[in-house]
Amino acid sequence: MGQGRAEGEAAEGGARVRLRPLSAAEHRAAWRRWLRDPEVAEWMGGRVPHAPVTLGIERASDGALIGGAALVDVSEDGRAELVIAIGQADARGRGYGREAVRQAVAYARASLGVQEVYLRVRADNRRAIRCYLASGFVREGRMVRRTPGKAARAVFLMTHRTG
Repeated sequence: MGQGRAEGEAAEGGARVRLRPLSAAEHRAAWRRWLRDPEVAEWMGGRVPHAPVTLGIERASDGALIGGAALVDVSEDGRAELVIAIGQADARGRGYGREAVRQAVAYARASLGVQEVYLRVRADNRRAIRCYLASGFVREGRMVRRTPGKAARAVFLMTHRTG
């Protein structure tokens, strides 16, 4: 199993996955490993997310670290951005992401007092959009992300609010 949890940092438990805090070194190493997968690199823009709250997604059956979640831009007004991915290729498409998204939202609310969790997702990432919609997120808007030397990409802003 992965690293143990520090006292008082119990992760949210679920039937098939559980979240646990990651050390900064573990977070960087895991994301660097997952970003070697072209699919993860494409969806994540090739970057390791930097965040004050980093969580590992463990498969409950064997404790394998299959993905990561980060809560970035946690604000005093009760908002936080969620960045999440199932990094291990053989774990994708099995419902782990949906459960992890729900747990990450619950963690943000219970542990950080967040009232609204939002995320950005590329409009062509249909699998992620289905996961977010099924997890209670709603589409709020659309923007175009322009990166020098790359084609412009449409991105959806999605939110999940309390109550």
